[in-house]
Amino acid sequence: MDGKPSVDYTLEGSPYGVFQELLECCLFLLGLDEYTEEEVRKISSFAKEDAQYWGVSVKEDTIVFYTNLLISWMHFFFELDGDILKIHYYNDILAHTDCPEFKGRHRGVVEVPLKEFIEDAVSLAEEYLEKVFPLETEIVITKLKPESDFPNWKEKLKHKLNLIKEALYRPE
Repeated sequence: MDGKPSVDYTLEGSPYGVFQELLECCLFLLGLDEYTEEEVRKISSFAKEDAQYWGVSVKEDTIVFYTNLLISWMHFFFELDGDILKIHYYNDILAHTDCPEFKGRHRGVVEVPLKEFIEDAVSLAEEYLEKVFPLETEIVITKLKPESDFPNWKEKLKHKLNLIKEALYRPE
């Protein structure tokens, strides 16, 4: 034991993980990368089962992507309904609190145009890669796991970003 904490920085709370999930969601909703039409339907079907379990109402004919964005006790269902993205959220901790100010606030839905959501996700991911990822890399390499390949993960996010931007700004 070298005295360094044994931390898996790919688990909950990881900024990298949050952006990886957001970009994966964008790829899924756009049907890019490995997401064939059949794969989207299959994953959507599982996500709809999860939504039903959490009491989240989604339409039968929509595409749904499920993630917790690496945040404990949270559930996010990204439902594509035409050009509108409905982001359903469910906070399991707030669902079980007896604090009156949080009663009924454990779930909700936010609706945004898909294109705006994707543009914002791309912009935030680019800013993360520019400003936060270098700091996160330094912490991982110097404090946690010097042997880590974490610095190479930047290319994985860049690849996802490039696929999304190419599709987003492709002439119709």
